Amino acid sequence: MVLLTRPLAQSNNLQSLLEDASLEYVLFPAIEINKISARIPKQLYDVVIFVSVNAVIYAKEYLDSAIKDSTQIFAVGAVTAKCLSANGLRVDAYPEKEASSENLLAMPEFSLSDKKILIVRGRGGSEVLRNELKKKNLVDYLEVYERSPCEVSPLHIESLERFMDNSAGIVMVNSVESLRSTYQLIKNIRQYHLEEIVKKPVVVLSNRIKEYARMLDFDNIQVAKSQSDEGVLSALLIVNNELLTKKL
Repeated sequence: MVLLTRPLAQSNNLQSLLEDASLEYVLFPAIEINKISARIPKQLYDVVIFVSVNAVIYAKEYLDSAIKDSTQIFAVGAVTAKCLSANGLRVDAYPEKEASSENLLAMPEFSLSDKKILIVRGRGGSEVLRNELKKKNLVDYLEVYERSPCEVSPLHIESLERFMDNSAGIVMVNSVESLRSTYQLIKNIRQYHLEEIVKKPVVVLSNRIKEYARMLDFDNIQVAKSQSDEGVLSALLIVNNELLTKKL
């Protein structure tokens, strides 16, 4: 059984894949994604970088003010690149293996200097991209959404109890923020479950999340090879098969 911690509005496709694979799940939304009012860019940029699918979704109305014909467009990973293409935007480059700011910065296409760069993202988050790029460039943010931790609801309580009753449980998280909120929600519902939760395997989307999971004392951590829903499903099935084998 999977503890699915994604925002409810963004879990439908993965839910369908889990159902098709006959893999049980419970919904445990850890964060909410909300659009925020952003300042309309007052100049055109040489480079625009999108750090997430949500950045693409919530920035649409601002892009005409920021993008010119010659603007280079970068994505932090394959899933974000796919979303950009689906919205009619050309993607010049993105890390094909693991989505991360560090991998984007390491790409040869990303040797940038004397450029006006716009980073489209949510409020807060990592400063890695900006801190590195501003050494040789002018860098601005366009923050178009925010992540808010969910409060405990009857759904959380019911889902957690069902999950804890299942010996073959897997925690699935998308981000550091999601894992942090999941941990806090469980602590608020049944603090004694924390000792059991960290013994469960957890599937994450990046090494950054893996390191945070280790800080919380998770020790069975699987990083999905792809951040797509299909990649997540593949990782979940591998872990689930390992759990079933141990039970035999």
